Amino acid sequence: MIHFHSTFFLRGAFCVALTSLALSARASAQESKPDVAPGTPVVNPDAQQTPASPKEKPKYLRYMKVGANGAQARNLGDTNGVSVAKLSPGTLVAVYQESGDWLECEVPGGFEIWVYGQYVKASSEAGVLEITGSDVRARPLASSGPESYPLQPNLSKGDHVRLISRNDSGKPLAEDWIKVYSPPGVRGFVAKAECEPLASGTDGASAWASAVVEARKRTPATVLPKTVPASTDAPGTPKTAIVGDLTPQQALEELKLADAALARERTAEKPEFTAVREQYERVLASVKDGATHDMAQRGLHEIDALSQAHALKAEIEADKARTASAAEERQRQIDNIKNNNDPYKDRFVSRGWVEKRNVPGQQPTFILRWGGDQVSEIVCLDGRYDLAAFNGYEIGVKGDEKRSFIPGSISRTAVPRLINATRIEVLSGRQAAR
Repeated sequence: MIHFHSTFFLRGAFCVALTSLALSARASAQESKPDVAPGTPVVNPDAQQTPASPKEKPKYLRYMKVGANGAQARNLGDTNGVSVAKLSPGTLVAVYQESGDWLECEVPGGFEIWVYGQYVKASSEAGVLEITGSDVRARPLASSGPESYPLQPNLSKGDHVRLISRNDSGKPLAEDWIKVYSPPGVRGFVAKAECEPLASGTDGASAWASAVVEARKRTPATVLPKTVPASTDAPGTPKTAIVGDLTPQQALEELKLADAALARERTAEKPEFTAVREQYERVLASVKDGATHDMAQRGLHEIDALSQAHALKAEIEADKARTASAAEERQRQIDNIKNNNDPYKDRFVSRGWVEKRNVPGQQPTFILRWGGDQVSEIVCLDGRYDLAAFNGYEIGVKGDEKRSFIPGSISRTAVPRLINATRIEVLSGRQAAR
């Protein structure tokens, strides 16, 4: 029992000590200013701050600085990527990862990116916009085409971004591209050769926090104009913006017209939602609640979803095109290597191993294979050669091309070129092995 009370006393004393230490640490923290977390935008350290997006906490490998010659930050790790920031010598960068010769990194103050106006709204802070959609793409150009591949990660609903400018202030905000500084966490690519390590003993995290503050001071916020023309009848002639001037019955009729227009655009190959969006917005401006209001709101939500879906589809198609182009380029390089190592490259139109293919109800076909690929199909139109006699042999063919190579796609198999053989030479195979 004595041993039990001693143990209980020691444990209680230990808990009291821990509690005292925790209270002391908390009091000390309240007496000093909080540290600025890497990547958190700060205008005034004593003012209330806009929180960083919770979608991702920065996880830097290290900090580096731009070398004496400066650098370009790009949307892709490639010299053909679009520039999203011109970095002066000494600019600090927070490195997330290395990809070959490129650093995937963040810069103080963010990159200059474009977002579509449909997915932003003014916030309570002058010159700061709030992202209203999920997975909004941060484009390097005012375009959703394949040349404007977005930076990563996508922006999240609730993110705050600082306004730089608009692409076309004559358009409604929802139909214009808006240039902003990217929020914390968005990364670009900088060539590793254009960066260098920090000086020995430098506190990278403290230097980064200070660099973020200074970047905000150097880039004052731009304020959106209070009114924007909805459209124009002729160049330089503004048309009155949409106003709520419909009676309840007129709003219902306008809603029906908008629903019918949306149904048409929903099945269009290249939909255009501008006009139908204006119809729904006019209904919402006239009817503040009730079923008509809710249905108009639902129509706008559907337009947002369809717009994102079509943009994603366009990106997928662009990715497919890039993949096909890369595959063709790789095949071209392989063919060049084969040709450079082929002693017969200038002697024959085509060369390979003969493979006879039998399809029920059809004449057999003869394919030349080389390196595992189908290089050509051969025929002998003058009947000089019995091609079946060459099945399994490596041959060289002279003749003329009757059909060019047809590339394959997702829904179609590639078709090799067709050669009419006027002369055939056996290079190796079963006959040569005897």
